[in-house]
Amino acid sequence: MPNLKLITSPFSPYGHRIESLLIEKNINYSTEFVDLSNKPQWFCDIAPLGKVPVLLVDDRPLFESLAILEFIEATFTDNVLHPKNQFVLAQHRAWMEFSNTILAIVFAIVFAKDLSTIEHKKLELIDKLNILSKQIKYQPYFNGEFFSILDIAMASAFQPLLYLNETFKLNIFADIDNIWQYAQNVVARPSFVKAIPANYNDIFANFLQRKQSFLLNL
Repeated sequence: MPNLKLITSPFSPYGHRIESLLIEKNINYSTEFVDLSNKPQWFCDIAPLGKVPVLLVDDRPLFESLAILEFIEATFTDNVLHPKNQFVLAQHRAWMEFSNTILAIVFAIVFAKDLSTIEHKKLELIDKLNILSKQIKYQPYFNGEFFSILDIAMASAFQPLLYLNETFKLNIFADIDNIWQYAQNVVARPSFVKAIPANYNDIFANFLQRKQSFLLNL
């Protein structure tokens, strides 16, 4: 099996999803954190987009989290976390991309500079979650008892959203209780919990301070 090294940052939701999958599959790996505000040259040399995570596979770099997830699943097959049905698998991959859309809106709220933008993005997020709500027909996971890579991708989107919702009383889940329950389920998965730093809330709070997020005025 290849030697794996995960290059990431403690706050990266995209890194969290990779680490969660590695833990879920009981794969040996090492981790190195980089400061994205002061990127070392060696990191720029292996990360074409200048973003984390990067997975070094026998010192060969892979970038972009969804591509890395697919590589891990295809390479380490003892614990299958993709559905076998090819149509369902294609659906899962599409909804994994949807999780990136949720994350993008969450961080648009984080970077907002005024209340109007926050409210606009909040409504946009609720619209997206209502779309997802129609797909959540089972619990605890997207396909009922079968835990999948899609659930990991969704967990990485819901972790920062749940923090913002609770900290700033955004009331995102008021009318979409099944999504709130699903979010609670996926972030509580032991492999995902292990991937999240113990001081996650402090890291997030410090990030908001550094970025002078308007959320701090609420």
